[in-house]
Amino acid sequence: FHDTDIKNKYVCNFNSPAFNEKTKFKLELTRMALRMGYTVVVTDLDEFYSENPLEHIKCGKDCDFAIQDNNNSKTEVKQLNSGFMYLKPNERTLKLYDELDKRIKTFFKDDQSLFNDIVYLDIIKGLQFQVLPTHTFCVGHSPVTNCIVYHANFAVGLDSKRKRLSVHQMWKVGTSEENRFKCRVN
Repeated sequence: FHDTDIKNKYVCNFNSPAFNEKTKFKLELTRMALRMGYTVVVTDLDEFYSENPLEHIKCGKDCDFAIQDNNNSKTEVKQLNSGFMYLKPNERTLKLYDELDKRIKTFFKDDQSLFNDIVYLDIIKGLQFQVLPTHTFCVGHSPVTNCIVYHANFAVGLDSKRKRLSVHQMWKVGTSEENRFKCRVN
């Protein structure tokens, strides 16, 4: 259904052509699921969940999506992190993803920069979102004491991500705890 060269060693390197191709596919797939009426959780593969994050997302009826803050509230204007999002299938999120799809074809940076541009330039009128709390929805340079979701961004390549997750006891592959953290369908 989509041929991405996952063996390409640059697919993990932020802003490389292979990385940007992968993020374009992420946008395509998300847009397709929203059009089909599904609520979508977008998550990058370099994330650790200590518990079910959906129980901690308070995106009420006036909220179109909830998203991770990429700079830990260090500035008043948030940099939205497209690596973890909860999206509702409504007219505004569909317009957002239609706009992303239209612009990504001529945009030569990453999907996250484009996402921030569209949201903060108020291109989709009435779009409402919640920035998730940084002490529980953490990114790479966050303190990790209370993280429900920890995103190992700001580390390039699998080895550095594995090391970062291991330091925080969040790398479970090959450990006795591995089965406890595997996804299950109830």
